[in-house]
Amino acid sequence: MRRLARCPYCYARNDCHDRRHPLDRPRHGDASICWYCRCIAVFENVPGGGVVLRRPTAQELEEMATDPRLESALVAIAETRDAHEAVTLWRGASS
Repeated sequence: MRRLARCPYCYARNDCHDRRHPLDRPRHGDASICWYCRCIAVFENVPGGGVVLRRPTAQELEEMATDPRLESALVAIAETRDAHEAVTLWRGASS
């Protein structure tokens, strides 16, 4: 699986999911928060085994708005210096 996708809002490269946990790979439908613009995107499979990020649908945004993990992820990003530190903080908060 290709590990690089671009944010559909600011086009920044998104290759910072937590690679220290090899089983934690983005899957179809997983949400992502851009480190640069803080916008939410959704991973989508593409032919050939890769993934792209797309803007969430209105229904997906409604569902995400009720998920407390999203707020804690945004707080973790705001309080840290890098993506891996944010993931570590978020995992501790959402346990």
